[in-house]
Amino acid sequence: MRLVGVGVIRVQPSTEAFPVRRVVGLEEVPGGLWRIMPRARVLPPPEPGTVRVLAVRGSFVAEDGWSGFPRGLVMAAHSVSFVDIAARTLELVVELPATQGREPFKATIGFRCRVRNPAGVAEAHMTDLFPELEGYLAGLRRLRWFAERSTVEDHALVQRYAIDHINLHPPAIRDIRVDLAYLHIG
Repeated sequence: MRLVGVGVIRVQPSTEAFPVRRVVGLEEVPGGLWRIMPRARVLPPPEPGTVRVLAVRGSFVAEDGWSGFPRGLVMAAHSVSFVDIAARTLELVVELPATQGREPFKATIGFRCRVRNPAGVAEAHMTDLFPELEGYLAGLRRLRWFAERSTVEDHALVQRYAIDHINLHPPAIRDIRVDLAYLHIG
């Protein structure tokens, strides 16, 4: 994939959606015994490492870890999202081709991502953070300019600059905390 002159390659393919793993529509289950039993909606069971988030009339409500959802809220909900709340490292590789007698440049960058607000993530239906991270890397024009003009001997300096820059100005993804986990050049 090419973005603004920078080759960005996903090293970890998204085999599993993150942070919203899946969304399940809720159907009403009719009551029993001549309608004496009340109607009900059945929620899928919780999944390890996730928080369930109900979609209710345009609002999104995250499950309280201990008490679950009130019955009235479940009855009004039309879907439930399973939001992964475990920290996950997403890895990308940036490659710049060799130019003007310079060596090709390759950087492997790991971003540590953790959900801060499960309801906001479910509302935005974020199932893949790679496009946001790729856009962030494509926007680092000054770093790209520096890398294009560096030699192999300068790679430690480029790495230090990149680490400092990314730590000072991390990717801004709504309701997700993103930190630099690692950066390797070479």
